This record gives sequence, structure tokens and C-alpha cells, in this order.
Amino acid sequence: VTRKCGKAVERNRIKRRLRHALATALANPAYRRRFNGRFAVVARRKALYEPFGRLVADLRKGLEELALKSARINAIPADNKAPGDEGRHQLKSENSDG
Repeated sequence: VTRKCGKAVERNRIKRRLRHALATALANPAYRRRFNGRFAVVARRKALYEPFGRLVADLRKGLEELALKSARINAIPADNKAPGDEGRHQLKSENSDG
């Protein structure tokens, strides 16, 4: 939480609210297994005044989007190129040949 979010008391309250909201969002054991990893939550001052239920709902929505993106990335076979990665793969192969 950056200093832009307020003074120390407000920043600490934001951190506590986000920590508790994340624990609530991940209270379901299935969610905990699914999101067994590290991720960053960017705190905004709005988190200080947002209703707690909305914080939890927003975190769950963000986690679902993260899971979908992760599933799409993991679904691409290593030998196939992802859309838009043609140039990057080409540069790697040129560097390895020479």
C-alpha cells in the first residue's frame, strides 16, 4: 500500500481489510487448492470505504479471471506458438543457430 493511499493508520486499515477479504474469498477449500500460489493485490484508497462484501466479491472475480488466464496459458503446447509470439520465437531460433 503506497503513501498515496493515506497516512499510516489508513494504510494499515486498508491492509487489514484486504487481508481479511482475501482470507474470506479463499475460505472455501476448493478455492485454496485452486489458487495455491503467490499473487499481488494492488491496493487503492477506495478499499478503505468500500463495503466489505463488495471487496470480497471483487477479489473472487479477480481470482476467477486469473485462473482463466492461467488455464489458457497452460493449455498452449510447448511446440505450438501462441498468437502474437511468432517474432519472439523467431528471434530465439536465430540466436540459437548462430
